[in-house]
Amino acid sequence: NNDVIILDQNNPNPFKETTTISYFIPKYISFAQIIFTDNTGKIIHTVDITQSGAGQLNVKAEKLSSGIYSYSIIVDGKTIDSKKMIKTK
Repeated sequence: NNDVIILDQNNPNPFKETTTISYFIPKYISFAQIIFTDNTGKIIHTVDITQSGAGQLNVKAEKLSSGIYSYSIIVDGKTIDSKKMIKTK
């Protein structure tokens, strides 16, 4: 269905160095964001998505300590979906 916003689970999860997040943004959405937070809810990174369709985001763990992080897709100020990812040593 091309009218549904999709945020997939990162792969691999858990990860050590890099992980990939796939998503789909319908054509009627002009702007979305993926926001990453730490386990306290503090925003640690934001990625703007300006193109519709299928996309992938590669996440590098070089600046992340081991732990559990969350990422959410935000459209028009609303959180549509959230997932957890685990960074290991």
